[in-house]
Amino acid sequence: MFKKFDTYKNGDFEFNPPDEFKDKLEDVFDGMFIKGGLEVNEENLATAELLKKALFVEEYLPKMLEVKEKEVLARAKAAEDATLHNDEIPNTATATDQTTEEEDPNRPGLNKFFHP
Repeated sequence: MFKKFDTYKNGDFEFNPPDEFKDKLEDVFDGMFIKGGLEVNEENLATAELLKKALFVEEYLPKMLEVKEKEVLARAKAAEDATLHNDEIPNTATATDQTTEEEDPNRPGLNKFFHP
């Protein structure tokens, strides 16, 4: 039970602990209850769960902040795009006015200018 730690959740923020952190949890449990001789009861288990979360936050806070920052920036970009009506992908096709007289005799383009 103590090693099961699939998601750290705080409010609407969720972060999945990596396996390397989960692998350490067995040692923490053993240190508290088996080697430390702490009685296994609801109060001590609740304290162990709180300690597990505290250790996780201490170790992974910079990574969690990075994930949250990306999430906030993505939401801000989406709101900005909606406000500016940037719903369509920009047209990146190259425009040209190099038509020939055969294609459009009324619009010969710059080609006619340089080659009279």
